[in-house]
Amino acid sequence: MSRSSLASLISWVLVAAMTVGCKRPGASVGPAPASDLAQNSADAGAPAVPFELRADSADVTLFWFDAVGNAHAASSVSEVPADKRERVRVDPLRPELRAAGWVYVADLRAAQPDGRFSVRAVQAEAFAAELDPALAARTQQASARNGNGLPVNTAPEIVLYGAAWCGACNQAKTWMRSQGIPFVEHDIEREPDAARELTTRAREQGVPTGSIPIISIRGRLSVGFDPARINQALGRS
Repeated sequence: MSRSSLASLISWVLVAAMTVGCKRPGASVGPAPASDLAQNSADAGAPAVPFELRADSADVTLFWFDAVGNAHAASSVSEVPADKRERVRVDPLRPELRAAGWVYVADLRAAQPDGRFSVRAVQAEAFAAELDPALAARTQQASARNGNGLPVNTAPEIVLYGAAWCGACNQAKTWMRSQGIPFVEHDIEREPDAARELTTRAREQGVPTGSIPIISIRGRLSVGFDPARINQALGRS
């Protein structure tokens, strides 16, 4: 896959009026009975899937992937092309149903006799690597470096909390690099410690965590990507 294709990999961007951000997937299709949860977690060590997925399930976003790994959003099973239903990411809208470092993947080709579709939890990094085998290696190499390719012991004034699929996060990183602004980035889907850190800091500062990126500028959290706000916080003209 080319770098240009990678840049759009798993990209579903929701743009606000002045501040660009991606809504965090979070499926509120209702909790599944405890006795049924194990049926939805095929991977050893994977967390139980805390919801049921049916053809009429609401409060979920489904993402199917084309031949080059680009994501396409759908709000119902019927919107997913028949030949793309074998591996569909299911994103709950309720954040409490998410598991840091994991994503939910469904097989929508046929429902079970009771009407449910099979859903399993897959490690986020492994799922991304399936879409782009070179991504895992690049992610590992980048994890010990900040957004400008500088050693992480270079104290940055900016920390970006985001995810690989978030277009607004990628916009923010591209812009800061172009401006020569050092920053450290954390993928909160692949770094459980960073996700917990963000949750704690956001709670302390009263900042909502429903969308990303969330950018720490000199210790203060800011939701979304707004170049003017970053410049102002850094005292840049």
